[in-house]
Amino acid sequence: AVARKMATFLWDVVMPGLTYQVREGELLPKDNDAMVKLLHTMGINMRYLGHLCKLARLQEESDASLLREGKTKVNSMPHFWLEMLLVEVLARAVKHLLNALYKSHATIATAPALTIVSTLNHLFASIYGADMTPVEASATQAATPSKGAASGEVTAETLTQNDIVHTPLPTTQPSEDILHQLLYPNAAASREKCLEALQDFIATRFCVRFSLLDPFEEEIPSNEVATNENSAAITACISFNALFLRSRVSPNVLLRRVCQLTGVQIALRHYDFYAMTSIGVFSVKDIVSLLPVVKNCQPQELLPEVRNLVASSTAMLQQQNSTNNAAGVVGIAFDLMQQAAQIATQITGPLHRQTAEVSDQIATLLMAAGDLQGAARAALNNLATSVQLTGFDSSFACQHHIQLAALHAGLRDFPRAVNHLLSARYIVECTGGPRHPVLADIYVRLATILDEMGDVENKATPCLYAARQLNNGIDSMVQITEQISALHFKKGESELAIKEQKRAYTLLRELIPNNPKDERLMDARNRLEKYYRKNAEDQLAAMMLIQQQQQQFQQEKVHQQQQQQQSVLAALSTSQDDMDVTSADGEKKKSSKKKSKAKK
Repeated sequence: AVARKMATFLWDVVMPGLTYQVREGELLPKDNDAMVKLLHTMGINMRYLGHLCKLARLQEESDASLLREGKTKVNSMPHFWLEMLLVEVLARAVKHLLNALYKSHATIATAPALTIVSTLNHLFASIYGADMTPVEASATQAATPSKGAASGEVTAETLTQNDIVHTPLPTTQPSEDILHQLLYPNAAASREKCLEALQDFIATRFCVRFSLLDPFEEEIPSNEVATNENSAAITACISFNALFLRSRVSPNVLLRRVCQLTGVQIALRHYDFYAMTSIGVFSVKDIVSLLPVVKNCQPQELLPEVRNLVASSTAMLQQQNSTNNAAGVVGIAFDLMQQAAQIATQITGPLHRQTAEVSDQIATLLMAAGDLQGAARAALNNLATSVQLTGFDSSFACQHHIQLAALHAGLRDFPRAVNHLLSARYIVECTGGPRHPVLADIYVRLATILDEMGDVENKATPCLYAARQLNNGIDSMVQITEQISALHFKKGESELAIKEQKRAYTLLRELIPNNPKDERLMDARNRLEKYYRKNAEDQLAAMMLIQQQQQQFQQEKVHQQQQQQQSVLAALSTSQDDMDVTSADGEKKKSSKKKSKAKK
């Protein structure tokens, strides 16, 4: 009875509460590893991932229905949460399938590369392949019917016992993959049975249906309408087909998580997932190695001595503004933090998470003290340490890149700041997907730095537009929209500035409907009036300029007409003079002839 009460509380209270906290932005895991730690901290086991997927999908459907009615919630459901859950379900299903295959056959456990490649190719081709069609049984699949297939039941045992296929001897010189198939068996040669096994693992372990065989299977039955009365029934029948997974799950994020959970190391090269066919994009030579996945039970809290010193240093730093001897207080806080770093290094060593956390505190302390050069050097050392501990594509490395970008921007070293922000963006896209909210903060920082640099290539505004698309809260959307409006106003684009400021003012009125004298609302109204005045002045100046241009054109036209008239008159006078000269010459000739005749 107690266990049932706890399970009911977890199902009805904890998991909906977690979904609500993610919706409100109170919880923001950076990647799948952080998400798993968060779920375990809240007492949620991984078998509830399917229910969390359904809750997130229902929230997104509710937002979509409101949007069709022209309404929005203050905080809509962020899309990254469902995408993280889907990635985790798929990656864990692959892990369970591969582990079952390793245990079922000694030869597969000895040489698993071909089985791993086939499993990855089947999964990624069913989701991202260019020929996304329902899977049909091939000649290889029909040649070896399994016992479970007759009854419609697919398990890891039936998959391995009946689908270990050796490729026939080729007539031409074989490639590396074919040679590997000749020497070692492939437990995942059948695409249909491999995908069915993955679907069964997902259904039995996570209580959710994934349709990998038919990409166009209906996800929410049309006879179940999303209403408050039958939401439980809809939650039970929600499924996710391959077409939906293709539109929401990033292949790079999925591949990274599969490698993390299975210990598979993949060769570093370009994988064209969206152009792949049913053959697949992976080959045996892409499997570099298979490493054991090690779990540890290290405490999340700092050592007691280190924790006390860090707390004392933080308290001293908070007293900086309330004392006259600010420099002395900062010096004492720095000494305490140095002692904490020495103790952590002596106990755990220099390359340890606790030492890295103390080093982060030192960099933050130097930044608060105003020593940006020292803080930048410390943050760079912390970045190198985090890369050695957790790799290039970790949330800790991303955090240090963002910190270094802020420090270099404070030092007016804008090119380095931009490079660090671009690195942080790449890490977030690889770990959390292209719709993670952290990307919005990175784009806003990037736009601010580009604006301070002069924004010669006009890239600050697209960054802000991208940040607004990634935001799910009205409050943050208002701030970004006002930044876009101010940037347009700064560039002299008054009409675009008015358009964006109108949008920000409308959002604020939705956010604060019953308080017209709110400070933010009045500031937005005053800013909009300012933009209107500036636009009117610009239009008036443009009209006056047009009038001046028209007057100048008329004057030039009159001047040209006068010049033409003068030129015509001059030509007429010239021709008249020529005629006079010609007549005078004629008379002279006549008189000379008369004189010559008279002499004769």
